[in-house]
Amino acid sequence: MKNIAIILLLLVSLTLGALVWHQQKQTTLATAELAQAKSALTAAQTQLSANAEAAAQIANTKRSSKILQETLVETSKFADEKAKQAEELQLKLAATKTNSNNPMAGMAKM
Repeated sequence: MKNIAIILLLLVSLTLGALVWHQQKQTTLATAELAQAKSALTAAQTQLSANAEAAAQIANTKRSSKILQETLVETSKFADEKAKQAEELQLKLAATKTNSNNPMAGMAKM
């Protein structure tokens, strides 16, 4: 009876030892998977922040582009006005030159 108890305790001990070894192996695998998941999470967070920065830059660029377009339109209108003024001045200058080339123009005005 004593031998049966010893054999039974030996079998239980071996079974528990095998179970502990298996659990340690599972824990090691789970730890490795956890480390890999943390690494992937860090990479995803980095990518997310990079995407957020890119989105902010795009928004800033769009705002700048809109402001530049408005400025271009205003400048174009201003340039058109100045071109018209320059054309009017050239016509007046041409008319003045024509009148000054004709010595009788003063007499004709009288």
